[in-house]
Amino acid sequence: MKNHHCLRFYVLFACLSPALMADEAEGTQSPARIFQQECHKHLAKSRALFHSITTYQGAKNVETILLPLNELEIVIEQGANKAQLFYNVHPNPEVRDVAEKCEQDFSKLITQISLSRPLYDAINAVDVSGDDKTTRRYLQHSLRDFKRAGVDKTKAARNKI
Repeated sequence: MKNHHCLRFYVLFACLSPALMADEAEGTQSPARIFQQECHKHLAKSRALFHSITTYQGAKNVETILLPLNELEIVIEQGANKAQLFYNVHPNPEVRDVAEKCEQDFSKLITQISLSRPLYDAINAVDVSGDDKTTRRYLQHSLRDFKRAGVDKTKAARNKI
């Protein structure tokens, strides 16, 4: 049990970049500003990936839809998890404030993505019948989550829900 405790702190401090932990030096950006820029970069990349998937007009398959969707999920997790971590434990209150806003922005984006009919339609159009079990399961669970949110319903039914 003692080793797990030490590992948790090691991981925590390994995640905190030196620029975000350093005191503000003259002529340098504040740690809060550095984190804000990093957050905006992750949000912009997430939005761009989301847009590229939902507007893709070619054949819908694993390479064109599911792999970019997986990349989108990874980028979102990296940004949102770091924001949550910094909001909860960073010693600088300004960084915590920026991290809280960043976490809220990721939460809004995740909600938008989870309720996106164009994304559901793109995923639903992918035929994975000839793919491996893991790919079929990934698609099945993705569609299940959209259906649980009512995304597969008509616009009138969704508005009512």
